[in-house]
Amino acid sequence: MTNTRYYRGPSMSGTFRPGDRLHYTPTPISRIGRGDVVIFMVRKGNGKAEYPVHRVVSKIPGGLITRGDNNSGIDKLPVLPGDIMGIVTHLDRKGKKRPVHGGFRGVFRSTFLHARFPLKRILKFFLKKPYNAVKRSGIISTLWHPVLKKATFNTPKGPLIKYLYRGRTIAYWWPRQGLFHCKKPFDLILRPPCSADSKDRD
Repeated sequence: MTNTRYYRGPSMSGTFRPGDRLHYTPTPISRIGRGDVVIFMVRKGNGKAEYPVHRVVSKIPGGLITRGDNNSGIDKLPVLPGDIMGIVTHLDRKGKKRPVHGGFRGVFRSTFLHARFPLKRILKFFLKKPYNAVKRSGIISTLWHPVLKKATFNTPKGPLIKYLYRGRTIAYWWPRQGLFHCKKPFDLILRPPCSADSKDRD
């Protein structure tokens, strides 16, 4: 018997995308191995349940150790046999069915994806000074002119201004608190406090 559940969240990014329809088969823990992708239940303190989709890192007596392909570390708690919903066998994405590999192929895929984390740290260390130098120069704002949208929201903490690029939030500004956050590389053209003299374009 095969069941389905729609995927959401970032923990398996690189393997799944939000909106993917995952097909899974109820499977006893004895038939689950390292590299398999499993859906399991996590009970929250408010009585509600969540259903993460992660890959099996190892098996321990009475449970599984899991990790998302896009997570930097293993899950804090082991997955108990009674919480396992099943193994993900394939997915539907935009009408196309694709297999989800476990076992050796699953381990290889997750190892490749996890290798991004130390690589990012190394690149961040060596590129930090050159990046900041380019940022201070302001040269990128003369060459790059992305079309940004601005949306203002009234919140209990005061007005919140979001800057959007292709429907994705790339910066936000809390005028009352003086808080500004901008994602890279858009911080090369946007500067706090995102006022009239900023390089944004509505």
